[in-house]
Amino acid sequence: MRPSVFNQRARADGGPFLLIEACEEEEGFSVDVLFTDTPPAERTGSYPLARLLNVSPDMLRIFPLNVRPDRPDYLQPRYGTLETIAVSGRVNAPYALPETTEDVEALLANLPEGFAKDFRFGLGLLWEYRSICQALGEQGQIGLLVVHQGEEASFDPPMFVLGIRRFHAIRNEINRISARYQRDARRDKDHLAYHELFYAADPARFQRLSK
Repeated sequence: MRPSVFNQRARADGGPFLLIEACEEEEGFSVDVLFTDTPPAERTGSYPLARLLNVSPDMLRIFPLNVRPDRPDYLQPRYGTLETIAVSGRVNAPYALPETTEDVEALLANLPEGFAKDFRFGLGLLWEYRSICQALGEQGQIGLLVVHQGEEASFDPPMFVLGIRRFHAIRNEINRISARYQRDARRDKDHLAYHELFYAADPARFQRLSK
């Protein structure tokens, strides 16, 4: 099942849920956003919980998670060693620190195109562009992807810096590759259906088609 299908299923308890906690670090004040499937009434003792976001005025840090409870890697990093995607904020438009789930949803809605914007997906990139993060994660050296303005592509383990214009160029090329294969697949399916239906039923009337 595609992640989009799995996560769009209606839940009677209204989950999954977000917990928002303020945190003060050496770099300054920020907010952690935690992900859980456990309803409030059942949060006694320990329960499954993982950090999904950290928000500061100048940086949005995403910690993509596997959010299917039926998987052994539940609430573990989604892209192997690549545990964090950081999206830098603009100087003239700092990130607002969220206080509610609605604030988080508004923040995610402004992420660049190509990013998952529904926290129920576990965040990261959209399914169509997962190859970008998988390529970085499979290197075994990259733990942080920083996306900022420009066209840069630089590798400084454990960090990879990617300009947003280069990101969109990669995304557009992936779209073109996908469209080309979809056209080829559609042609092959039509070819198969014709031969297995019409040619099989009456080969004297329906000619065999060449690809």
